[in-house]
Amino acid sequence: MRTVEAADFEQRCLAVLDEVVDTGELVTILRNGEPVARLMPPVPVTDRYPQRDLAGTVEFLGDVVEAET
Repeated sequence: MRTVEAADFEQRCLAVLDEVVDTGELVTILRNGEPVARLMPPVPVTDRYPQRDLAGTVEFLGDVVEAET
Protein backbone atom coordinates (compact mmCIF):
# COMPACT_ATOMS: atom_id res chain seq x y z
CA MET A 1 0.00 0.00 0.00
CA ARG A 2 1.32 3.37 -1.00
CA THR A 3 1.02 6.64 0.92
CA VAL A 4 0.77 10.19 -0.43
CA GLU A 5 0.73 13.46 1.49
CA ALA A 6 -2.47 15.47 0.96
CA ALA A 7 -0.61 18.43 -0.58
CA ASP A 8 1.07 16.11 -3.11
CA PHE A 9 -2.24 14.36 -3.78
CA GLU A 10 -3.88 17.73 -4.43
CA GLN A 11 -1.26 18.57 -7.07
CA ARG A 12 -1.20 15.11 -8.69
CA CYS A 13 -4.79 13.97 -8.12
CA LEU A 14 -5.55 12.77 -11.66
CA ALA A 15 -2.20 10.99 -11.99
CA VAL A 16 -2.73 9.18 -8.67
CA LEU A 17 -6.24 8.17 -9.74
CA ASP A 18 -4.86 6.76 -12.99
CA GLU A 19 -2.22 4.78 -11.05
CA VAL A 20 -4.87 3.28 -8.78
CA VAL A 21 -6.96 2.20 -11.77
CA ASP A 22 -3.93 0.79 -13.61
CA THR A 23 -2.30 -1.06 -10.69
CA GLY A 24 -5.24 -1.75 -8.36
CA GLU A 25 -3.01 -0.65 -5.47
CA LEU A 26 -4.53 1.11 -2.46
CA VAL A 27 -3.27 4.62 -1.73
CA THR A 28 -3.50 6.13 1.75
CA ILE A 29 -3.68 9.92 1.82
CA LEU A 30 -1.88 11.53 4.75
CA ARG A 31 -2.20 14.93 6.38
CA ASN A 32 0.74 15.79 8.62
CA GLY A 33 1.75 12.12 8.52
CA GLU A 34 -1.64 10.85 9.75
CA PRO A 35 -3.99 8.87 7.48
CA VAL A 36 -7.13 10.80 6.52
CA ALA A 37 -8.44 8.80 3.54
CA ARG A 38 -7.85 5.67 1.55
CA LEU A 39 -8.19 5.54 -2.23
CA MET A 40 -8.96 2.20 -3.84
CA PRO A 41 -10.11 0.95 -7.24
CA PRO A 42 -13.84 0.50 -7.73
CA VAL A 43 -15.47 -2.84 -7.07
CA PRO A 44 -16.65 -4.36 -10.34
CA VAL A 45 -20.42 -4.11 -10.68
CA THR A 46 -22.27 -6.84 -12.47
CA ASP A 47 -25.96 -7.27 -13.07
CA ARG A 48 -25.60 -11.04 -13.26
CA TYR A 49 -26.83 -13.37 -10.57
CA PRO A 50 -24.65 -16.45 -9.96
CA GLN A 51 -27.82 -18.58 -9.81
CA ARG A 52 -28.33 -17.96 -13.53
CA ASP A 53 -25.26 -20.11 -14.20
CA LEU A 54 -27.21 -23.05 -12.76
CA ALA A 55 -30.19 -22.64 -15.09
CA GLY A 56 -30.99 -25.93 -16.79
CA THR A 57 -28.73 -28.02 -14.56
CA VAL A 58 -31.44 -29.35 -12.20
CA GLU A 59 -33.61 -32.36 -12.94
CA PHE A 60 -36.73 -33.00 -10.85
CA LEU A 61 -37.34 -36.67 -10.11
CA GLY A 62 -40.94 -36.99 -8.98
CA ASP A 63 -43.18 -34.53 -7.15
CA VAL A 64 -41.15 -32.00 -5.21
CA VAL A 65 -44.16 -30.85 -3.14
CA GLU A 66 -45.76 -34.10 -2.00
CA ALA A 67 -43.91 -36.43 0.34
CA GLU A 68 -43.40 -40.01 -0.77
CA THR A 69 -45.29 -42.58 1.25
